[in-house]
Amino acid sequence: MQNNISLEKYDSTIIATISNQVLTTIFTKDYTKVKLKNKFGAYSTVYKIEKNGDNELDSTCFSLSDNLLEVHRKENVNKSAKLVVYLLDGNNEIYINSWELYLLTKEQSNTYSLQEMRYNNNKTSYACGFVGILFSLIAAIVILNSAPYSWNSLIFILLTVAMVLVGFLASEKVKTYKINYSYVMFALAILCVVLVFWYPLSLIVNYQNLLEARNNLTIDPTNQHWLEVEANALKNLGIPIIGDGETQAMLPQSGTFRGITSIVLLLIAAVAYAYGAFNAYVKSNKLNKYLESINEKH
Repeated sequence: MQNNISLEKYDSTIIATISNQVLTTIFTKDYTKVKLKNKFGAYSTVYKIEKNGDNELDSTCFSLSDNLLEVHRKENVNKSAKLVVYLLDGNNEIYINSWELYLLTKEQSNTYSLQEMRYNNNKTSYACGFVGILFSLIAAIVILNSAPYSWNSLIFILLTVAMVLVGFLASEKVKTYKINYSYVMFALAILCVVLVFWYPLSLIVNYQNLLEARNNLTIDPTNQHWLEVEANALKNLGIPIIGDGETQAMLPQSGTFRGITSIVLLLIAAVAYAYGAFNAYVKSNKLNKYLESINEKH
């Protein structure tokens, strides 16, 4: 190992890239792993774990194998180490840079996470909100393409528009830890589940009734009961399902397929909304309590 070799003969850009790597230096979880990059163009590097200052190195807490840094919390005390990177040049290991690694206690980790929340958005709930919007919107498109034009479909369109707008608003608000909007997001989850029992189930039931009626009418075309069942089913199914010999549809004609597809889409949206709401409620509640404790101290 040689630490005093000049780095001038090496590509300065590569050396800067190696030296300026953004590594996690404060660890708050019971277990964390970080894959370290060891190839930089034509250069290779090696990493080593060393003790930090006068602190003893705990190899059970900080370990390094195949460029994989692993940090384990074995006991609830502060631990620290130093991660050093060397440039490989033949048999020489040339010092480039080092980073101090700190594993906080559970209490410190909780405080650190709460302090981070004050300055970072709740990206998880925000993303869940947009997933809910996307899948509920796709479900609405499938449903409206499969249902007949009526006052019910107009109401469904207005309801979908309202859900999208409220979903956008709730997503933006839970992103900044507004706990009341976690309830709004949960209400959207419930609404998605309720919608399953409206058009999607109607498509499945009426399509099955239509098939059954037409099968029986091939045997007895004058049977009044099956004529009424067919007529009622036709009233509740759109042209892409009924088929007129001219309509080209992007989805299969089957009302059962379309109904099940919209059910799955709505349930995915409901799960996304529900998880986003739960995540937003828990984090917002923790942050609010933490801020209240700070205000009480001052």
